[in-house]
Amino acid sequence: MEFSPELQSQLEKDKDSTVFYSYFEDGDVLFSKSDTKSKPCSFYIIENNKGQLIKANNCPEKVSVSVFTP
Repeated sequence: MEFSPELQSQLEKDKDSTVFYSYFEDGDVLFSKSDTKSKPCSFYIIENNKGQLIKANNCPEKVSVSVFTP
């Protein structure tokens, strides 16, 4: 998994990975804002329980995660 520079900076500043992992454990995929059929890479917008959003780009060779601002 690859993180965007802005997300990597936020993770280093917070020093608390539980916020990041909350997206994957408790988050909701917003399918109305995601594009699951794009080729070669689909993307998913995920919202955590604090209303914060990330974008996960799912490509065959890697998954990259970035902060999402609508």
